[in-house]
Amino acid sequence: MIVLDTHTWIWWLTQPSLLPKKAKNVIHEAMKNYQIAISSMSVWEIAMLCAKGRLEFAIPYREFIRQTEALAFVQFITPDNNIFLNSVEMVDYPVKDPADRIIMATANHLSAILITRDEAMHTYRQVRTLWG
Repeated sequence: MIVLDTHTWIWWLTQPSLLPKKAKNVIHEAMKNYQIAISSMSVWEIAMLCAKGRLEFAIPYREFIRQTEALAFVQFITPDNNIFLNSVEMVDYPVKDPADRIIMATANHLSAILITRDEAMHTYRQVRTLWG
């Protein structure tokens, strides 16, 4: 099982050339096994970035999300109370951004590999991360 960070999800479907080969290979294998997860927190992040004008898609962002939801090999994980609590209780996790903490806690909850370029996320050893 893998969890895609928000930027990874966006790039995977809109600009795959931005992903390193290693990340692309892992995502491709996860597709074959129906093992791709995305935190619903990433949906919130995309909506917020679009609302602030910091992110644009060629199609409306709701359509981008709907098209991703239609992919059989992707599952969205809605954070539950356990994930929210774990996002607060992560000892030695240097990131204060709530969205990043919830995405990291989601990967931890699923015992999944988090695919992210975010260097700060790579420093947290309780969750396996991967990029290039």
